[in-house]
Amino acid sequence: MWQAPAVRPGKKGTWTSLLLAGAQMVLTLKMISAAVCYQDGLKNAEVLRPYQESRKLVSMPSPLEWLSYIFASGNLLAGPFFELRDYRDYIERQGPWANGFPSGVVPGLVRLFKAMVCMAFHLRMTQGFNASTLESAWYHSQPLLSRVIVLYLVPTVYRFKYYFAWAVAESGLTLSGFNYNGKDKRGVLLWDRYVNARIRHVECQTSLAKLPEHWNVCTGLFLRQYVYERLTPKGKGPSFFTLIVTQLVSGIWHGLFPGYVLFFVSSALMFQSSKVIYRYERNWPLKLQRFPPWVLAKWAYTAFTLNYCASAFMILTFKESLTVWRSISFLGHFVMLSLILVSLVLPPKTRARSLIAIKEQ
Repeated sequence: MWQAPAVRPGKKGTWTSLLLAGAQMVLTLKMISAAVCYQDGLKNAEVLRPYQESRKLVSMPSPLEWLSYIFASGNLLAGPFFELRDYRDYIERQGPWANGFPSGVVPGLVRLFKAMVCMAFHLRMTQGFNASTLESAWYHSQPLLSRVIVLYLVPTVYRFKYYFAWAVAESGLTLSGFNYNGKDKRGVLLWDRYVNARIRHVECQTSLAKLPEHWNVCTGLFLRQYVYERLTPKGKGPSFFTLIVTQLVSGIWHGLFPGYVLFFVSSALMFQSSKVIYRYERNWPLKLQRFPPWVLAKWAYTAFTLNYCASAFMILTFKESLTVWRSISFLGHFVMLSLILVSLVLPPKTRARSLIAIKEQ
């Protein structure tokens, strides 16, 4: 509702409206999380999950605290989302920041340089591969293989715009010290507390189910803790319905365009089909799981399916999104649904059922 005036259905926004929508999207996450965490602070600890207990608020923030939280490190426009409780600990030098932290100047400037490289790549490549390319007569006149390749390239180029914005935000958080995350086992300083995207792990990913761990990570954390987990009864496992509802909430949060809903509903199928592949290969010998042609096949499926679905995220309108999917005969949906249906008819052997359940949770 906050972003409805900026992103009306059927009308693609100008840069001004998109910037306004982006700020409202981040603000919405912060407002909801703060309100829910304050509500958690009124409950008994016994009914709270560990994450809820660690982030609950027992007092409302002052106006100055709230404005500081919203605008911290200039991250309002692009995020990432972080908890008010974590920000309070940082400001008051408690928790992970109690003993201070090293200077973030060098790692912050490195992330700023990464942002500039991402933007340069996006600006150069988007001249030939953009959303309009998928709606052009040239694209629809190409043979099937060429259309598949173009459908892979266009969303890939599009993602670098987000890599740029998130790397700039990450740079600000790192320079301020808020992004400091201690040291690893080798004593190397970690500046990844609020990393929102890991380019290599997204573009070279072999499992669709693992994408939320590396893409829009902090928003994924919000969706998991404030939608997915809270829709799952305590002591029970999540259902496919829980996944669908979570993805629908994500789609509506992004804006009131049909393309967002199409993408996020389809992404539920993406994740489910990826879990099917995992359940089948779980019982294979380790050498076969790591067999290079099989790993390459999984990457090809992941990259194609992600970019196939992401085309709707770019195009936004319902008719044009379906036209692009129809241009390759809805191949992505056909493969995803086929995998899910095959698993229902020929369920994978579950000699390690308990381990699988732990992995998926």
